[in-house]
Amino acid sequence: MENCKAGKTTCNGNFINEINFKGGTQDITQFQQAIGSLNYIAQHTWPDIMFTLGELSHFCTQPGSVHWTSLKHLLRYLKGTCRLNLEYSESASNSSTQFLAGWAKADYLNNKEDRKSILGHVVLVYTNPISWISKNQSEVAQSTTAAEFIFLNICAKQRRGIICT
Repeated sequence: MENCKAGKTTCNGNFINEINFKGGTQDITQFQQAIGSLNYIAQHTWPDIMFTLGELSHFCTQPGSVHWTSLKHLLRYLKGTCRLNLEYSESASNSSTQFLAGWAKADYLNNKEDRKSILGHVVLVYTNPISWISKNQSEVAQSTTAAEFIFLNICAKQRRGIICT
């Protein structure tokens, strides 16, 4: 992958997100090691790969060729963005930008198998992320509104913790 062409997006959109999908006989250990390494990177430095990585993580026990292709696509994206960096300063941002901002989104009933929503949340200082989450909701929401409110509660607690420190 050292000499690969850089990618522009985190996901090629072709991976199958069905829990019942049975993968091929690809090297499971190598796939799991790559997912684990990327998970460390995503948790600490690269928030924009969290969703794609979370979806690929569902197939750690039986990755198919489509999942390997998506994983390689993600690695090409990282190669194309490895020189980018974050600058945390007021002067680096637009003067109208708030010091602390946050966004949250719940994708209602994304997983057809367990009916749980996918949650995404990011907290920014000026224009750069300092905290982010992308995960499956722990409970089944009854509506899109309920999914959003459940997750907004989680986000509010996290933002309160950031403000108080």
